[in-house]
Amino acid sequence: MLRHSQRRHLLRSLILICAAFVLVGCAPMILITNNADFGVSVVVAAKGSQQLVSLAPGGETAVEVAEGAYGVYVYPDREWIEFARTKRQEIVMILEYPVDLSPVEIVEVLAHLDGISERIKQLEAQAEGVACSGNVTGDGGGVVNVGSDPNAVITVSCN
Repeated sequence: MLRHSQRRHLLRSLILICAAFVLVGCAPMILITNNADFGVSVVVAAKGSQQLVSLAPGGETAVEVAEGAYGVYVYPDREWIEFARTKRQEIVMILEYPVDLSPVEIVEVLAHLDGISERIKQLEAQAEGVACSGNVTGDGGGVVNVGSDPNAVITVSCN
């Protein structure tokens, strides 16, 4: 069994070692939050490095970057565009055999199909992405908020 002074010395050593690891590995972080109602791909570029992350709606992640300027580029996630295309195709197939549908149901399905088609166009129109930039220091990181306006256009802000 260790004496009290040995335990205290061991504890103090462990605290100093942990503090050293924290200080050495403490590069600035950028917290990215996706508040849009569709998935996005986010490229973070800083001092010659790039990182790609994909975020589902409501998703959040943090990336480590070097001190200095950074840029963020946000694109609609290809999976969401493909999901919408698949849904559109399923509805088209339902409409090929509308025997089991009432006239009201057919009108509702057509309206839903139009909505999906419009959504696909909106997402595809943003294929070039949206960007923002910021600056991080060793004392703090950055915050990136991704969202969408009422027309499903991607918005992004870097703080």
